[in-house]
Amino acid sequence: MRIIAGEKKGTTLSRINGDWIRPTSDKIRGALFSTLFSYFPKIEGFIDCFSGSGAVAIEAVSRGVKDVYLFDKSSKSARIIRENLKKTNYKNKVHFYPYSIQKGLGILHKEGIKAEVFFMDPPYKDINQIKDLLESIKKYEILKFGGIIVIEHDKKDEIHNLISDYKVLKEKAYGNTVLTYLER
Repeated sequence: MRIIAGEKKGTTLSRINGDWIRPTSDKIRGALFSTLFSYFPKIEGFIDCFSGSGAVAIEAVSRGVKDVYLFDKSSKSARIIRENLKKTNYKNKVHFYPYSIQKGLGILHKEGIKAEVFFMDPPYKDINQIKDLLESIKKYEILKFGGIIVIEHDKKDEIHNLISDYKVLKEKAYGNTVLTYLER
């Protein structure tokens, strides 16, 4: 796994081994940021929950995103994220919280933080968390006006019944993985 664009292009990142984690591939990260930068010439705020290795958040910083917040409550993920932030020298450019995203949203709300992009890649077994997260994003007003939520999920997942208050802007499949872009 490597950073594919920006100031840290080519940097190899550590990854987590195990069948419980599914890293976002280089191809999908490239497609994600290509789409996001077509909506926003400049992204000021980016929230990455279920961060895994931190690759998506680190890619965001490498591409010039100003404020990046990432969350993952797994101790294995936290160790790898810290290692990758140290390797890229981004420890001071990324706000990492080793908490669940639900706790994290409360923290961001208290600090008055809002973002243009909210990226979620929940574990495939926990796809039903999407509905609760979308409700919390709305409740805490974390997403800036005109912001986009991106959900990475398996193409077998029926997420449309979980996203009732949001409009699907775009949906693109890459093999078994789908990126669904939402706006409120």
